[in-house]
Parts: sequence; structure tokens; C-alpha cells
Amino acid sequence: MPRGVSKLGVLGVLVLVLLAAAGGWYAATRWGITSTKEAREQCSREGERSLTLRGVVGDSLGVPLTDYGLYKVLDDDGHLWVLSRRGTPDKGSKVKVKGRLFATQDLAGTCGSEGISAEVCRAVSGLLRAASGACLLLEDGRN
Repeated sequence: MPRGVSKLGVLGVLVLVLLAAAGGWYAATRWGITSTKEAREQCSREGERSLTLRGVVGDSLGVPLTDYGLYKVLDDDGHLWVLSRRGTPDKGSKVKVKGRLFATQDLAGTCGSEGISAEVCRAVSGLLRAASGACLLLEDGRN
């Protein structure tokens, strides 16, 4: 076998190993993470859905005299607002948020099933839609 073929074979194996390592790293860091763009696209057509976002905290709003807060998660594809029952993280901090994705127009029915009056739910839903747009993630967990 000519010498050039064996060098080419070694180079090919090395390239394959590097590609496999890069693919493994990508899968380990991105597996199960939904981009904000994908979340917004899914929100309008799929109803409630559980997902995980990763990004940086942007603007936030706290609800006075409660632990509730609304904060924006920014990633390379845009942003999505998150409603939290345990306050908001600091602006600029990196977060990984798990939660349930809702169209804000459907939120009134969801909070009504949790024992909150329909009138309050409609009012809260309208305020959230005005503040966050058509899509919102209800936070279940954050790190």
C-alpha cells in the first residue's frame, strides 16, 4: 500500500474523531433546549407544551407585595417572557428555565382551573398579553 494512502487514512480518522467530539459537545450543551424563536412558533399552534430555555435575563417586572415576577429571556434567536412565582433573577444573569409554554390568550382558562376567579384571570391574562405579547412561559424551575 502506498505511503500517501495510509497518511490520508489517518487524517480521515482524525477528522471523524474531531467531528464526533464536536457533535457530542453540541448535544451535551444543547440537548433538550428550545430556542425562543422555536418556542414562539410552537406557542400559537400547539397549545400548552413543556420546554426548557437557556439564555440571559433581560428586562423584568416584579409584582408588588407578591413573589410573582415577569422577566425576559434573551438568546441568539430573540426573546421570550417568563412568568415566575418566585421573583425574577438579576438582569444579565444566565438562566436555564423549565416551564409550560402558553399563548397568553389561553392563560385565563388555565389560571381559572387553579381556583382563581374568571374575572381576575381575564384581567391578568390581558395585562400579561399587553406586557409580554402572544406567548409566555410559566416557570416550573430555574437554575
